[in-house]
Formats: sequence, structure tokens, C-alpha cells
Amino acid sequence: MPEEDLDKIRLRVANVIINCNLIEKQMKEIISAYVNSSRPFFTDEILLNNLVINLGSKLKLIEFIIKKEEIEVDKEFTRWIRIALGKRNILAHSDS
Repeated sequence: MPEEDLDKIRLRVANVIINCNLIEKQMKEIISAYVNSSRPFFTDEILLNNLVINLGSKLKLIEFIIKKEEIEVDKEFTRWIRIALGKRNILAHSDS
């Protein structure tokens, strides 16, 4: 494969990873604000740590908050988030 094609692939991979990291950061902020704990370090750094609660579980928490608080979101919201997370998972769990 030509080097320029590899560079394009690397750029796409980097974009997926960066965007998913931004999505996850925003999810953590939303969940933390919703919980409004008197111990924000525990909530933010321990409970919402990626090793404790994975990205899929954070999405489920966001979906719960949306439903519980009756927040109106675009009908495609969950679908697009799941597509982005699916792409990220393919990259994270690929052999190469």
C-alpha cells in the first residue's frame, strides 16, 4: 500500500479516536453534573474512570438521564453516537 494511503488511514483513525475521546469527556461531564456529588473527585476520577465504567455504560447513563429528565434530543442522537462508538471499538479491538 502506498505511504500516502497509509497516511490517510492514519488520519481517519486519529479523527475517530479524538472525536470519541471528546464525546466521552462530554458524557462524563454531563453525568457528573447530573449526579452533583458532594465528592466530585470520587465521581469524576474514580467512578467515571474508563476502567470502571466503559463507554457503552456511560451512554446508557446518558440515555437514562435523557429519559428521566424528559430532555428532547434529535431522534438520531443515539444512533449517531452508537455509530461513532462502534467505529472506535473496531479500531480499539483490531489486530493491526
